[in-house]
Amino acid sequence: LIKAGCDITINTDTIRIKVNKRLRAIGCVHTAPYPGFPTDLQSQLSVLLSKCRGVSTITENLFENRFRHLDEITKLGAKVCGKGKSAVITRVKELTASANEDRPINLFASDLRGGVALTIVAITAPGSSIVHNAEYIYRGHADIEKDLVSLGANIIKE
Repeated sequence: LIKAGCDITINTDTIRIKVNKRLRAIGCVHTAPYPGFPTDLQSQLSVLLSKCRGVSTITENLFENRFRHLDEITKLGAKVCGKGKSAVITRVKELTASANEDRPINLFASDLRGGVALTIVAITAPGSSIVHNAEYIYRGHADIEKDLVSLGANIIKE
């Protein structure tokens, strides 16, 4: 996050992340066992990188099929090119769910982590989105909508 342009302050019981400008691409990220970059955060990072100025690459070294969420975020305008176990992500001006203002964009979760990434992109993209297969998300985050609403998200659980 620091490499992308975030200012981070860590205290005893808080972490503060401040963004003052458009975030920048961070080049290449490779998932790896501890102490490397955790595969469990790869899908969420890919959403962030889709909003960063420039081109980034994520290489998933631990699990197959960890990129299934990327096809879904392209529905919102993300520019993603998969190459084997790597994905190249290029920023677009804005991700949006308002391609058709009469109907929301339907996003389909295929696993827990990808579902959380889709939720993040849905709440940050103008317009309406529906994240289907939420049971994947609830396996690891029983009250995620309450937590995100407390941070200012506009979420309706159906």
